[in-house]
Amino acid sequence: MINKPVIIVPPVIDDEKNMLYAKKQYLDVLTDSGALPVIMPMICDARLIDEYINMCDGILIMGGIDADARLYGDVNRVYNGRISPQRDYLEIYIIKQAAQKKIPLLGICRGVQILNIAMGGTLYQDINAQLGELNIYQHQQKAPEWHHTHSVTVAKNSWIYKALELDKLDVNSMHHQAVKDIAPEFEAVCRSGDGIIEAIENTEHKMIGVQWHPELMHEKEQKKLFIEFVSLCAEYKSKQGELT
Repeated sequence: MINKPVIIVPPVIDDEKNMLYAKKQYLDVLTDSGALPVIMPMICDARLIDEYINMCDGILIMGGIDADARLYGDVNRVYNGRISPQRDYLEIYIIKQAAQKKIPLLGICRGVQILNIAMGGTLYQDINAQLGELNIYQHQQKAPEWHHTHSVTVAKNSWIYKALELDKLDVNSMHHQAVKDIAPEFEAVCRSGDGIIEAIENTEHKMIGVQWHPELMHEKEQKKLFIEFVSLCAEYKSKQGELT
């Protein structure tokens, strides 16, 4: 019997190299926080995806490439980047199932963006091109990826505030897209000083998305996010055990 909460991680796909993978830092911080992470295959069969969803106690959606803008009713503009239809489908299907089952889910960078898309929101395809001078922060930082380059405000009624007990948080930043219209039933709980939405939450469905990369800063206070997330997953696991 597995005592640790199982957290599934949909993979990154590299079509050119015919490879699936997950970046080491995501798996390390989940393991260090008391979870058992499992990398999924890239599958499109809903019955097989459901098998993974039914075995898990939580879900982590990693960062990565851009999403197909047609998924939120836009066109793919010249500044939208490379997309993966397989990854878009898999992650959106998982997110919708997680919302129905109230499985804890954490989305990071691309993860917050695809979470917002799956639940009915939209994105800025490129904040520099679409916001111009309104976007004054360096959201694609020119510093080591583990280094914080700007700060975000944290709403005091949020899960993130409960986890970190901070109303202002220093973060790293490696994105050119961002949440535009927030999905219904979600709330913006972190913003940068230029107004970019940096985190969204739906506490009822236990879904959290952050625009920065806490897995690269987990040796600092950011590890608390993962500890609290794994705690949510352990709680879900316990409740499921009571129902069987």
